[in-house]
Amino acid sequence: MDILTHALIGLVAAGPLIVEQPELAAGMVAGSVVPDLDVVARFFGKRAMLRAHQTVSHSLLVLAVIAGVLALLPVPGAGFALGFFAGAALHVMMDYSNTLGVTLLWPLVRRRLQVGWVFFLDAFASTVTVAALVLTIRQFVDLGNVSPVIALTMAVVLTCYWGFKGWLITLAKRQAGTAAVSIIPSALLPWHFWVCSRAGTVITVELLNVWNRSRHRVAEHPVLDDQAEPLLRDLPEWRLMRELSPAYHVIQMEPAGTGRIIGCRDLRIRNFGSRYGDLEIEVAADGTLSKTTFHV
Repeated sequence: MDILTHALIGLVAAGPLIVEQPELAAGMVAGSVVPDLDVVARFFGKRAMLRAHQTVSHSLLVLAVIAGVLALLPVPGAGFALGFFAGAALHVMMDYSNTLGVTLLWPLVRRRLQVGWVFFLDAFASTVTVAALVLTIRQFVDLGNVSPVIALTMAVVLTCYWGFKGWLITLAKRQAGTAAVSIIPSALLPWHFWVCSRAGTVITVELLNVWNRSRHRVAEHPVLDDQAEPLLRDLPEWRLMRELSPAYHVIQMEPAGTGRIIGCRDLRIRNFGSRYGDLEIEVAADGTLSKTTFHV
């Protein structure tokens, strides 16, 4: 999920604890956002950001060690540490349900793990979270305290929704067939999924509605990897995106002056028309790479 949704969920979960256990509440809010502070890797470049995001900071083992250290300190103390680990663990497990994946057990297991049930932005989850936060704030302002009923209701609703999405993705996998290389949940309608299927050297992108089994073709792309592989095999951005996505391909090779332009794209990503991961490469007449543009 995005960091804002994580923060709002942390605030709602901490609501009933604010008055009687403020250290625990503060820890839960902190833990709900701290894992995503790995975005500071962006200052070291786009490649560093892709390598770092949702890796070490999303390891339950690393977070447990951090919580243990916090518990040994006189400030913020054991209550804060317990809340921190609870908030961070909830954050990690929600991201595990997304589509990028997290290194859940780093350093024991270094590969990204995910189930891909929910896109990192989800209209229903965001609506439920915002509604719960509004009720929490109103109750605190009116009564000076917050009933646990709001947080528990949000937890039950979101848990049921996550289970519902897990069932829907099972249906989507059955309906998409064996040619599908990637299935991404829609950010808007729970029963819509973006499906990338490969047949030979062609990737087809479709919007699948699992309720009525309809499939709307959105785009069709040629796969030109073999033609560009000699040029790209040593390019860090190409190798990194190929590791992250099963549907990252060269889809464009066009002449430009005396050289060529090569376009690479993550064909999984269609929510909001994102260009995330797009790589544009200009090749000089002598076959060397003269310029790269990486969208992250």
